[in-house]
Amino acid sequence: MVSDFSLAAMSARMAGAGFDTVDGVTMMDLGECYARELGPLPFGIPGMFGCGLFQWAEPPPEPGC
Repeated sequence: MVSDFSLAAMSARMAGAGFDTVDGVTMMDLGECYARELGPLPFGIPGMFGCGLFQWAEPPPEPGC
């Protein structure tokens, strides 16, 4: 999913739809992690993006109910 939401805003929207936030990271943090492993990156990473991992907050209903 690609959007213009901050991680906090996306977490709030996802919570409103019944999801819990499992993890979230900014692209700046990801870029720093990759740079530590691979050395300087050949491109800039915009700080306004991030990635979030969400899971359904409630177990799914039993089949047939």
